[in-house]
Amino acid sequence: MNYLDTLSAFAAELDVRQLDAAHQEQLGWILADTLAAMVAGSAEPELQALAKRQASVPVATLVGLGQRTTAEAAAFINGTAGTFLEMDEGNRFSRGHPAVHVIPAALALCEQAQAQAEDFLAAVVVGYEVGSRLGAAAQLRGAMHPHGTWGTMGAAAACARANRQSAQAMREVINVASSLTTATSKQTMLEGGLVRNTYAGLSNRNGLLALELVACGFNGERDGPGSLLGHIVSERFDPPAVIQDLGQDWHFMHNYFKLHSCCRYNHGTLDALDHLAADQGLPQAEEIESIAVHTYHLAAELNNPLPANTLAAKFSVPRKR
Repeated sequence: MNYLDTLSAFAAELDVRQLDAAHQEQLGWILADTLAAMVAGSAEPELQALAKRQASVPVATLVGLGQRTTAEAAAFINGTAGTFLEMDEGNRFSRGHPAVHVIPAALALCEQAQAQAEDFLAAVVVGYEVGSRLGAAAQLRGAMHPHGTWGTMGAAAACARANRQSAQAMREVINVASSLTTATSKQTMLEGGLVRNTYAGLSNRNGLLALELVACGFNGERDGPGSLLGHIVSERFDPPAVIQDLGQDWHFMHNYFKLHSCCRYNHGTLDALDHLAADQGLPQAEEIESIAVHTYHLAAELNNPLPANTLAAKFSVPRKR
């Protein structure tokens, strides 16, 4: 069996009831945090306008909006809402945000199918592990945004597990999903392009689509993730790393939750300000001539001193030019 066979068998057979108490508790925190981010994001006017334009079929819930729509629309809108305020949890190993790419799709599908809670929870764990492990085993090109990339394969795996697909079907769903990812631009977030907030929504919607396509007889490449991450959007891909300690070292146990509503790379600067304010108080604005921030290269990219909107400000550590 190659890495994809092993990963697919693991995903198809996972039983969330076998996880111990610590893993169950961490899963609960991830669900609560991601759902809260969706509810908060649902208050944004752009998100509410988007929801109004979607056909309403009372199947799946739009979190925070008190409306119901199709499973596909709910996966898309809830995934979009979950990223709007930059409060979505993340994983430093995959260098992205697995939960918001997975939970909306799993929630919409399970609600539509009236699935058991165990199937929903197993789908979340499977989607998180598949997406995060594929992301961690790859190094996306520097100009790419991680949203909308490997998360699509995580969402598809979650949907296949929620639908209780076999290992062979799981493999095909992941393969098909690899061709439904988006080549997203990091520059979009830096400039405050609100279209960036839809990237996770697209992953969730396309995860559902991958399941539907396979059910209709569509197929993908022999090794879709290897092709995508090994030759197209990534600088490197290490297949053995995808399944290293699979089922033993859980990626969702190594996640982080945000305490600031902005890009994680901003958090160090904000934490420093909080420490200064607590220790000695902050000076008045007119007393400050300049501020020097010493940080790492990813945070140094957030260098726009005049962000155009709220989203751009969440990706800005202003510096004097």
